[in-house]
Amino acid sequence: MLCGFELPIDLATIPGSINIPYTEVAMNMDQFGCEKEGEGWSCADATTKIYAFCNSSTCPQSPSGIRAMIREGYPAELI
Repeated sequence: MLCGFELPIDLATIPGSINIPYTEVAMNMDQFGCEKEGEGWSCADATTKIYAFCNSSTCPQSPSGIRAMIREGYPAELI
């Protein structure tokens, strides 16, 4: 899955990708195959490989989104 973590949502994004602003990644883990479990997420059954991007090679938004995914339990080896 190709994910843009840009903020704000840019119109000129990669065709076929989804956009989840990096500030909203933790609230949208279901987009990556995780299930809501109490106050957090269960990503034990997640199998989707995630390719994250943002505005440029120096953009901090995709690294922030990736850290949020890992913090919420997404397997780092799938990102």
